Amino acid sequence: METGTPSWWLRWWRVCWRRRPLRRGADTVESLLVLFAVLFALAGVPLAGVLGSTIHGDQLAISEQQQRTRYETTAVTLVNGIDAPAALRGPAQVPVEVPAHWTARDGSPHAGTVFVSRETRAGAVVPVWLDQTGARTTAPTTAGDAALTASLTAIVAWSALAAALAGIVALAHWILDRLRYRAWAREWEHLGRDSSYS
Repeated sequence: METGTPSWWLRWWRVCWRRRPLRRGADTVESLLVLFAVLFALAGVPLAGVLGSTIHGDQLAISEQQQRTRYETTAVTLVNGIDAPAALRGPAQVPVEVPAHWTARDGSPHAGTVFVSRETRAGAVVPVWLDQTGARTTAPTTAGDAALTASLTAIVAWSALAAALAGIVALAHWILDRLRYRAWAREWEHLGRDSSYS
C-alpha cells in the first residue's frame, strides 16, 4: 500500500471537514453549500452541451427548410434614396426604405419596399430574398448561424445556472454571517456576566 503524499481532494477534505474546536455548525453548512454549488455547476456543463446540441439540430432543420423555400432575385427601386422620408432624419450611413418592384419565380409581379443607401438612384437593381409566395423576406440562415445560436444558447444557459448558484451561496453567506455575529455577541455577553473570568 502506497503511503505517498495525499491527493489534493484528500487534503481538501481534511482541511474542510476535520473536527476543530473553533469550527461552528454555520461553517460546516457554508462549506457544504459551496461544495454542492460547485458540483451542480460542473453537472450543468454536460446539460448545457445537450441543450446546445438540441438547439443546433433544430436550427439546422430550420435552415434547411429556409434554404428550400427561399430564393434570391433582384428588385428595381422606384425613387431615389435621398428622396425617401427617412432620408431627412438620422445619420447618413443608415439605410433608407424606398418602394420597389420585382418579379417572382413564377413570373408574377410584386411590389414592396427595400432598404438602400441614400446615394441609390431610382431604377437601381438591388438583391432581395423572396419566399414561395413572392413576398420579400430575410436571407435563409446557414449552418454557421445554427452553430453560433446553439453555442450562445448553451453558454448563456450555463452562465445563468452558475450565476444563480453564486447568488444562492452569497445569500447563504450573508445569512450565516448574521447568525455568527449574533452568536458571538451572545457569547461575549455571557463572558461579561460570568464571574469566573473576572
